[in-house]
Amino acid sequence: MTSTELHRLRRRVHAVLAAALLASVAANILAAQPTLTARAVAAWPPVALLLVIDVLGRAPLASGWAGRAAAGAAALVACVAALASFSHVRHVALEVGESELVAWVLPLSVDGLAVVCSVALVEINRQLRNPTPTHAVEAATDPDAVTTSDRTPAPSASVNGHRPLVLFNSSTPNSSE
Repeated sequence: MTSTELHRLRRRVHAVLAAALLASVAANILAAQPTLTARAVAAWPPVALLLVIDVLGRAPLASGWAGRAAAGAAALVACVAALASFSHVRHVALEVGESELVAWVLPLSVDGLAVVCSVALVEINRQLRNPTPTHAVEAATDPDAVTTSDRTPAPSASVNGHRPLVLFNSSTPNSSE
């Protein structure tokens, strides 16, 4: 992937992460006591997680004890956010009449999405900091490799004249040889 593609992907992953954490914030606030202080306290863990992910995504992780301490602190914040989110999403699901089973698994969709996005952002940022010329390596080692310039864009599908929302571009090389 080019640097431009990685930056676009990073923006999309940030948007998906924000949606997951917004769902967590909403559930936390709905489950809290109806006071401003209780709602602020309930909203804090996912906001803290978003801030931790943003900081770790922008700053390279230090090596040695400082890096391990930062990673441990990030894991601690993530655990607190996951525990609060799980508890509150489960509570709200039960309050709106969801079954016990759904109430137990629904929070996993919120927390799982946050984990996937967090890992994706770490990997995207690693690739942006340490670019590797993958296309040059492929071309040098495999004479039949398809390069970026050989790819033909997929035809854009439309429904009633509108293009569908595409969060992630998964263009693949043209397989017709």
